Amino acid sequence: MQAAKAGDPGAQVLVAKSYCCSKKVAPTGTHNNRQATGWACKAAAQGSADAQALLGDIYSGEAVHNYGLVGLAASAFSSPDARPVVAAAWYSLAAQSAGSAQSGAAKKAQKLREAFNSEEASRYAAWMAAPETLPCEWDAAFSTPAPVAAGD
Repeated sequence: MQAAKAGDPGAQVLVAKSYCCSKKVAPTGTHNNRQATGWACKAAAQGSADAQALLGDIYSGEAVHNYGLVGLAASAFSSPDARPVVAAAWYSLAAQSAGSAQSGAAKKAQKLREAFNSEEASRYAAWMAAPETLPCEWDAAFSTPAPVAAGD
């Protein structure tokens, strides 16, 4: 934790993962996506492709689904909390930052983009043109418009 507080992006990613994505209990005793995204955002701001990919995982809902029964239970309730446009943009940034080291992030971004409606595609394009405007912190991401369902 000391290295993360001192600004080490690798340590910040580890702290972020401890809050959202680990089978171990987070430092506070519970998982906390606000804390997870806060630490991941600090590392992402320093260009950490791992942090950018982790943000993609968190906002796609994949981070919690990656582990056991908790993930299975969460998947039944977490889909309204997914922000696929935000996730795709973070995955794309991770792929740009790390190239082939994050080829999985590029594939995840592409899969999410294939399901975008025109409004979502426009929002994604705007964020990619000005990545500094991309929501990072949990509350900022969830203040963005939710995905528009077909037929709405």
